[in-house]
Amino acid sequence: MPGVTAILVDGSGTELDSTVTDENGLYLFQNLPPGEYAVKFEIPDGYLFTPPAKPTTPITNEVDGSLNYDDVTSDVNVETGVTDAVFLYSGEENMSFDAGIFIPVDISGATWHDLNANGVHEEGEPGLLGSTVTLYDGDGDFVGVQITDDNGSFLFEGLPPGTYHTVLTPPSPEYLLSPNTADNDSDFHPENFKTTPLTLKSGESGEGSFDAGLYLPASIGDRVWYDEMPNGLQDSDEIAFDGPVAITLYDSLLSWQQLPLKLEAAPIILMVSLLVHTNSWLSSMN
Repeated sequence: MPGVTAILVDGSGTELDSTVTDENGLYLFQNLPPGEYAVKFEIPDGYLFTPPAKPTTPITNEVDGSLNYDDVTSDVNVETGVTDAVFLYSGEENMSFDAGIFIPVDISGATWHDLNANGVHEEGEPGLLGSTVTLYDGDGDFVGVQITDDNGSFLFEGLPPGTYHTVLTPPSPEYLLSPNTADNDSDFHPENFKTTPLTLKSGESGEGSFDAGLYLPASIGDRVWYDEMPNGLQDSDEIAFDGPVAITLYDSLLSWQQLPLKLEAAPIILMVSLLVHTNSWLSSMN
């Protein structure tokens, strides 16, 4: 990163010298007497210092001919912008006063009440307050948690570039996730309530990749009875049908599963949990 000011300080924090990084992000203080030194960096607005790399992070690229963790990782304190002080002995060279910087990434999204459970956020479908969104990094480590607001929105900001996924907990256990396909707006997998890991580079946004449509299961049911008249009315003296009835439930495409139910002599209400559709439903009884 060119144009970053590097300030040399001694062990007591006194500023001794300064320079600016070149087009390759390099700087150098030389001809120093032995002593304790640190480097303070002043970075451009909109940038943050890179957090220390995890010790388990694979190191594949040499820096100054070294694959040593201390030589290739960022050494600066992310809060102060100053490296640890190191004592240099006579004739010693130390090229490990490094600082990684980045433009933060953000992850935002929304949960909404998907009234027809088609996975598309349509006009009139309100946001869902109180969904819990938990963020994890590429190693599966916890990063943070947010609760959706009145509009169903949430935001994680000031994040370092990297790979992230989220896990959703609905406002109440009754909610189910809408289907997620390439053609709709819901990004969480209905099976595990997780998003697919997404890699964000410096300055990028994850907006549009962390949305969730949620719906409540609907029910269809009623009574099968001996219509003795038959006038299509459930008259007070007409009893429940006491034989077996096979009930097949169809969606708008005439495809669904058969639900074999047996009716008892007492009146019974048939209840079937199903996915909501805007289209009409067809129920056949044989």
